[in-house]
Amino acid sequence: MAESEEARQKRLANLKPFPKGTSGNPSGRPKNTLTAAYRKILGQHVPGDVERRTYAEVIAEAVALKATRGDERAAKEIEDRVCGKARQHVTLSTDRRDYIERSVENLLTAARESGDELDHWGALQLLADKSEDAALYMAELASEAEQ
Repeated sequence: MAESEEARQKRLANLKPFPKGTSGNPSGRPKNTLTAAYRKILGQHVPGDVERRTYAEVIAEAVALKATRGDERAAKEIEDRVCGKARQHVTLSTDRRDYIERSVENLLTAARESGDELDHWGALQLLADKSEDAALYMAELASEAEQ
């Protein structure tokens, strides 16, 4: 059943952008209630435990015991928690790098033509805010600079 033009116009008239400074989601992103519940429980003492250990301590001990018995996943879990996860190196293809560099040059040219000040790193940051590839490229350049 087709909608009449009048009904369509009426429906579209109700579509208005939010006023400046007003969020369409005033409560923000919902809190992760499951994570909060885990944290609460992990900090509690285990009922009946003579050593008055928390759930977190009991779990850590159980995982450590598994690791000492040869469980590689348990050992990896401990290593990741204590030392942090190992960085994973991702390399972009030369084509993607060239495309990003051309985009940076285009931004620099546009900035010069409009009288704005923008350096190479600033242009790359603008791209990185919009493109995951540019963000990866920026991380690669930063990593190379550190070495």
